[in-house]
Amino acid sequence: MFALRRIISRSMMMRVATRQIHVTPCRFASADQPPSMNQLESMMNDPHIRETFEKLSRHPPAIAAMQKMGDVIKSIDTTQAPSKMDIMKLMMDKEFRDAATELTTEMQNAGVEVNPDSFPQQPGLQSCRGTNCTKAKVAILGAGVAGIAAAQNLTNAGIEDFVIVEYNDYIGGRMRNSLFGKNADGKPYTIEFGANWVEGIGSLETHENPIWKLAEKYNLKSAESNYDSYKTFDHKGATNWSGKIKEFDEFSDKAAAEAGRLLLENLQDTSVRAALRTAGWRPAKDDMHAQAADWWGWDFESAWTPDESGLIYGIVGGNASFGYFSNVSNLVFDQRGFSTIIQGEAKEFLKDGDNRLQLSTTVEGIEYDKKGAKVTIKGGDCIEADYVICTFSLGVLQSDRIDFKPGLPGWKQSAIDQFAWAHTPKSLCNPIERGRFLLFQSLNAKGFAEGSNILFGTLTGEKAWRVERQTNEETEEQILEVLQLMFPDKTIPKPTAFTYPRWSTEPWAYGSYSNWPVGMTLEKHQNMRANVERL
Repeated sequence: MFALRRIISRSMMMRVATRQIHVTPCRFASADQPPSMNQLESMMNDPHIRETFEKLSRHPPAIAAMQKMGDVIKSIDTTQAPSKMDIMKLMMDKEFRDAATELTTEMQNAGVEVNPDSFPQQPGLQSCRGTNCTKAKVAILGAGVAGIAAAQNLTNAGIEDFVIVEYNDYIGGRMRNSLFGKNADGKPYTIEFGANWVEGIGSLETHENPIWKLAEKYNLKSAESNYDSYKTFDHKGATNWSGKIKEFDEFSDKAAAEAGRLLLENLQDTSVRAALRTAGWRPAKDDMHAQAADWWGWDFESAWTPDESGLIYGIVGGNASFGYFSNVSNLVFDQRGFSTIIQGEAKEFLKDGDNRLQLSTTVEGIEYDKKGAKVTIKGGDCIEADYVICTFSLGVLQSDRIDFKPGLPGWKQSAIDQFAWAHTPKSLCNPIERGRFLLFQSLNAKGFAEGSNILFGTLTGEKAWRVERQTNEETEEQILEVLQLMFPDKTIPKPTAFTYPRWSTEPWAYGSYSNWPVGMTLEKHQNMRANVERL
């Protein structure tokens, strides 16, 4: 019990809430001193706190996590209330965030309700629970590409009274990377879990892609993905079925021409599948080579099947990248991460420690009307703004995670609900059934991350959803089985490292890729992005 007292005396200013870390500079009402042993003894006599620490004492990992947290925050002078700068520095420290996450997890594993408001206020301590409501001209919800672009445009227009709220502890949103494996020097590689390509980099003869211009500005390391350079396999090993891919491409061109006709003549849209059938592409369900070509030709780019995709704007979307800019796409493997470009742009108008950027902050509700808006933050704080720019992912907007007051109007909510939102985890793959471990790409290729021996691939649709709910071990085993079929004369070893994201389970995303579905009109698309009063 003494060890717990010693740890808690150093950690009194820390409030740990589920999946979210809050730091509150609490002063002691009696004096600017840490609690005395008598005060701690009094606290331990509280039934709720005694029960809490009894649970913790029976769970050694929780005690170890508390000790780690205590060690991490030794830099704060506990003889006086921590300054705002102390707190901001601590919150930016990765070691602190990791320790806090571990502590939260282990407290929950011990059966403790990790909620500061569940603990009674103690005598001799001032309340830490007051609501803090920030006021700003504009509240920007989300620090992904859209959110940072909005803040940059406001700054360029002379509007600097804004606050950016972000669930994660970093800028970039789905420009998300992770450390993986080890290079020859024993250092981990940086791999991308989300955005990975600059698609249609553009040229002087066509148009310059603004994302490519940012990539050049920040010297982002990338290389062209040559989609004509591939090898085909099936369950019997190396098998040449590239003719099916060429066949699909021919019929796909005819379907694209039909999309242009429907658009120009203002006719009813149809599905990509219907247009492919009309063009002559009718792959048999048991023809796995044709099914693989079908997936490669459409699903890989759109994350949804031709049956689920609208023809007109499915083709328009591709033309917007590969026609307007160019058909050259570069895969990014910069060891700083793809998000370097958006973080670099943010640094042009956000200073270090800028209080206009609130990371690790969870939005729970948005109240709006013709006069302004109020954003409710988990923990009780809020932001009152004249305007709110909401850049939340479609997956979040389709869930009930955000409490809109009043509820979004029907014309807007129906448009949000109709658009397609997919989860596309990167994994390893090859065809046995349609879309099951169908494709993998090697970063070991010349011009990429040579020597890394990293393979990555993409899953879509129901297969992606299923894999995201498996353990890493289950998925790794399935992939090794597929690789063994691809290379029957080789013994496939277990990988030295294995990982993949689970986009559909992320509460700030619930997926990673949008697609124009069948029946979605241009008017509904405009409704989806239209303003509602001050929101």
